[in-house]
Amino acid sequence: DSPEEFPVAVAAQIGDQFLRIQMVRAMAAPGPFSGWQHMLRAFAYGARAESQDRAIEEARNAVTEEPELGMAHAYLARALAGLVAANGELLDDARKREIQMHIQRAMQLEGDNPAVISTLVAAYAGLGEGETCLRLAQRAVERSPNSPTSHHMLGAAYLALGRTADAIAAFA
Repeated sequence: DSPEEFPVAVAAQIGDQFLRIQMVRAMAAPGPFSGWQHMLRAFAYGARAESQDRAIEEARNAVTEEPELGMAHAYLARALAGLVAANGELLDDARKREIQMHIQRAMQLEGDNPAVISTLVAAYAGLGEGETCLRLAQRAVERSPNSPTSHHMLGAAYLALGRTADAIAAFA
């Protein structure tokens, strides 16, 4: 690691910790909630396998409260795609259109944000679009080379394509 990379790595770590603190605060707040707080609550529920429906509900609330929040659209697309995969359901046309609509809106609003891009990798994975996952994951790493999330999503994209050696390198 070069001396120039150290501050960026520290900033990425602090950012992850700050986000976790904000999620805890949003879960403890009495409401009413802002769009950002709904999104933080969606993240927190999304981390629990048994709470995927609540994650989607909170993400929908975030989009309603702040329709210009690209991350809310990205997370809603991811949560919708993930619920289908988790339940072993077939992706019907209506759900696919809804996911694609939120993907497009997220890209329009925050298409250069590495966190939004990384979130969309999972949404595209749910749609079965492995090559798009890989392109987006590579873009997220280019935009934020010190982000553990970006590298994790790159590894996941490689795994989805059956490229195990590349996945291991990305995870490392």
